[in-house]
Amino acid sequence: MNDIGTANYMLYSYFLHQTEQFQTSKKLGPEVRALQFFDRYYSPIFGKQWPSIRIALLSRPKYCALVNNLSRSRDDIIADLSSLGAYDINRPKKKAPKKKKVKKDGYEKDNEIESHEEAALNEQTSEISERRNDMDSSLSEDNTHSDTEERDDVDIHSDSEDEDIYSGRVGQVINMHDFIPPAKVYTQDELTLQTQQEQSLPVEDGEEVIQIIPRRDLKIPPELRVHIFPKRNVSTFKKPVGAGYYLMDAASLLPVFALSLTSNCRVLDLCSGPGGKALAMMQTMNIEQLTCVDISLSRLRRVRSVMDRYLGGVGHIIDYHHMNGIRWVAANPDVIYDRVLVDVPCTTDRHVLSPDEEDSIFKPARTKERLQLPKLQQELLKSGMQCCKPGGAVVYSTCTLSPGQNDQVVYAAIMDLHHNSEMQFVIEDLSCLVDAFRNVYYFDNHCKYGQLVLPHLAANFGPMYIAKIRRLN
Repeated sequence: MNDIGTANYMLYSYFLHQTEQFQTSKKLGPEVRALQFFDRYYSPIFGKQWPSIRIALLSRPKYCALVNNLSRSRDDIIADLSSLGAYDINRPKKKAPKKKKVKKDGYEKDNEIESHEEAALNEQTSEISERRNDMDSSLSEDNTHSDTEERDDVDIHSDSEDEDIYSGRVGQVINMHDFIPPAKVYTQDELTLQTQQEQSLPVEDGEEVIQIIPRRDLKIPPELRVHIFPKRNVSTFKKPVGAGYYLMDAASLLPVFALSLTSNCRVLDLCSGPGGKALAMMQTMNIEQLTCVDISLSRLRRVRSVMDRYLGGVGHIIDYHHMNGIRWVAANPDVIYDRVLVDVPCTTDRHVLSPDEEDSIFKPARTKERLQLPKLQQELLKSGMQCCKPGGAVVYSTCTLSPGQNDQVVYAAIMDLHHNSEMQFVIEDLSCLVDAFRNVYYFDNHCKYGQLVLPHLAANFGPMYIAKIRRLN
């Protein structure tokens, strides 16, 4: 075969291989593609913690009950929730007397805790067994092929940025409890997008300009009544009748806590849908004006529906705007706020693992959108920071474990405004948030600029990342 023939044959073989890869990847549901990606990306980051996080993500989430202060039966609702064993996290429960400890496998353990742990594990494992079998089957079928997934963000702490292809063992059946990353193939377009992403997130220069200031206490409005079941208690709340309380992931309240809302606050909720955090802010009874902005009209309508149902007559202090949050500061250059919440779009790590997720970010058609998420998040955060008044605070939050969508975005936004404006910002340390709610959530201790709630079977909230930025001038 001559050189031209050889070249044509190699080209044909390459495109045939790419076609087979594409057809194979299309057979996988987006929830399986998401799980494959998480195994490759999060396993090296979280190490021994990843198996625990993983099974929690695949299990039923735990909710809290946000009590509606405007309900006429508020006190009765609080009494009913308390009678179920749900306590108010803003009013810590009294310590119970120590239970008799027994030795098991060489470790001392409370009888009560042991039984709760076993009950939680048995119930959660039973609940996800069907999903596990389905997803394991999909993973096994795809195990002998290279997938075309791409890494959607760059770990700035990595020593080898160009070696983000994790090799896996081939020819073995992948079980849901194994974290064996498959081989990986990048297209030129994917590599180009990744390069652009790396360039958009500065890594080394300017670290010294980001100051982290301590905060000794955390002021949470006492009017905020939030009931949850204790750790290891897998009880569930009944669907609320009327508007007595609102069920939500308790980790979603942490951004509201971090805002430290005081009386007569003017607040901007830049990515407001679906409305749980906005409702929680209103329940503090400290809001003078709340502006809800969302690029999605359906999500904005959902926010308004929640507010109308739970708040009724006080809805006049809430404004709704269907707009891209990135353009908000340009459209309203003279409007500033005491507090700004920027709860950005992200990979929504828990939701994308559900087969019921209709418009998953892990669908092949949304690949480029997923790769560009960190840049979108950075622009939204910058917009929120510019809307904040001097002395005010911005809280940035996501529901992903990804460092590239969390700490790195905070760093990139602050550095961008540092180099391209006269504005000065500092990071406010949220260790006090961890201290206040250590008995409620499981926190990661590796974030530099914010705090991260890790899903865990004993307290299956999150994931939720929170960072607080204060504007100085």
